[in-house]
Amino acid sequence: MSIRTRMILWVLGGTLIVFLCILLISYRTGRDAVIQVNNENILNLVKSHAARFETDFRQVAQVPKDLALVLEKYPGLSERELKKLLHDIVSANEFVYGSAIAFEPNAFQKNRRYFSPYYFRDHDRLKYVQIGNEHYQYFRWDWYLIPKLLKRPIWTEPYYDEGGGDIIMTTFSVPFFSPDSSVRGIVTVDVDLERLRKTAAGVKVGKTGYAFVISRNGTMIVHPDSMFIMRESIFSIAEERKNTNLRKIGQNMAAGESGIEIIEDFWRGGKSYLAYTPIQPSGWSFAVMLPEKEVMSAVLTLNRRLVLLMILGLLGLLAAVILISYSLTKPLKTLVSGAKRLAEGHLDTRIENIQRADEVGELAAAFNQMVEDLNKYIQNLTETTRAKEKVERELSIAHDIQQSILPHTYPPFPDRKEIDVFAVTRPAREVGGDFYDFFFIDADHLALVIGDVSGKGVPAALFMAI
Repeated sequence: MSIRTRMILWVLGGTLIVFLCILLISYRTGRDAVIQVNNENILNLVKSHAARFETDFRQVAQVPKDLALVLEKYPGLSERELKKLLHDIVSANEFVYGSAIAFEPNAFQKNRRYFSPYYFRDHDRLKYVQIGNEHYQYFRWDWYLIPKLLKRPIWTEPYYDEGGGDIIMTTFSVPFFSPDSSVRGIVTVDVDLERLRKTAAGVKVGKTGYAFVISRNGTMIVHPDSMFIMRESIFSIAEERKNTNLRKIGQNMAAGESGIEIIEDFWRGGKSYLAYTPIQPSGWSFAVMLPEKEVMSAVLTLNRRLVLLMILGLLGLLAAVILISYSLTKPLKTLVSGAKRLAEGHLDTRIENIQRADEVGELAAAFNQMVEDLNKYIQNLTETTRAKEKVERELSIAHDIQQSILPHTYPPFPDRKEIDVFAVTRPAREVGGDFYDFFFIDADHLALVIGDVSGKGVPAALFMAI
């Protein structure tokens, strides 16, 4: 594997690891930040809409309170005057669906058991009806009976009104009293839940979120699916789905608390954020449901952008590394090529096109200096070898001369059968100081001469020759 390839792999590998760590940290940080902001935004959303509903409810609640004070101060108002008051109340308050003054039996007129004038909205006009009769004994209904017994205003649980508007409504009931402090009757204003549903439907909760409202008892009174309204409660849904978390949330909502939780959406399914807050003074709770995947889509979008930037960064880094590695490895390849030429015997090889003030430039200069020194060494070696060969030739000649001095004919006395002589000398160097000779002094005496000059080499050989 080339240096360039290793450099690219190491740099890109290390950078990729760093980018992945940054991506992971960014995802976790972004997720936590988005969740925190999302929770704050959802809670602010439900609180702002709940505050709007509260304002409407408080304005509506003030109307029957004022009317109750008028009835207590002017107990002798005629039927015509009472109907005029109710007409004006309904026509002047857009949020009021209908209003009634329900008297105790025989309290308005003797021998008149039922008297409860009621004005309500019928499309674009106001309609009047007398709601008390044997088939609709209003003083037995919760909207009348509970405030009478408690002697204080109340918001009723949502119900289907059969005697007046024939719609699902909630009623704010205020008792008014006779001079003897006995309850003389109940003043009511009705709020049509369809209007409330349309208002809640207009609440924008992300792209696919929705809003709903439950009563103080947990009954669904506003929901995008009409099958839930007045047919289900948050507790019945929790029991049906065996969702203990939803049951606990329902208890918190019924207790008038605010909060936000992640639960399984009981309508559409899937993990969702459920934020809730009370609507005062009705005791209801306003809630929104927002899918978790929609919340996390912002994090995923952010991460997709980071991944795109990471890819672009890696491509840019790859191009930079390739250019840098090319600028580094190109002179190295030139050096490798020069080294190969030098190894092939081209001693005139030089690196001329690398002029850099870095390690590569120093290596090229060292290469050229090495070639120059090598040429000088070879030149010196050639001269030394030539001189050595000359000495060796001369020593060889001296060896031959020295050997010629010594006897070298064997057998030396072919005509004498009674004796034979053989000798050999092996000097430690090319020539040495050993000497021998043999010859007959007379016919009966053979002389042997052996000499050894101290030392070795040429001086000993010269002395031996002498």
